[in-house]
Amino acid sequence: MAAGFYQFFLIPRVNQVVFTEEGIEFVGKGALLFDSIVNYFETQHHITNYSPSDKWSSFDDECYFSFDDGNNKFDLELNTGTKEERITEISVITSLFKPHGNILKTIEICSGICSQFDLIVWDMKLKRIIDFNDFQDTKEIINKFNSYHK
Repeated sequence: MAAGFYQFFLIPRVNQVVFTEEGIEFVGKGALLFDSIVNYFETQHHITNYSPSDKWSSFDDECYFSFDDGNNKFDLELNTGTKEERITEISVITSLFKPHGNILKTIEICSGICSQFDLIVWDMKLKRIIDFNDFQDTKEIINKFNSYHK
């Protein structure tokens, strides 16, 4: 993950985070239906499908979404860019340094997705599972995000 981004992975609650030599993997039998996630995104204001210019040609455009309300912007990627009937992760990335990198709106939208689909959240900067409903976790995320702006 690039240093200029803050990233969350939303994964099914029944799955686990496993550390490997290459990094981390999310393992387990939990999965989400691709069409259910896409349908949910399509009903949300300011979330649209897009094709990133820097994606690999083997990745599927249907897996890329962007939230942009004019003040906040972040990207959502399904299943590491691979369209399958069942997906195991949603990656959410927001910029640390651009004006549209507001972590509060990102937390709000991710919290809604997690509630809708019974997901847990892996925070790549904190390197642990976090709970958006826990005040201390949310405060720690905000403090970590803001530490890059000092």
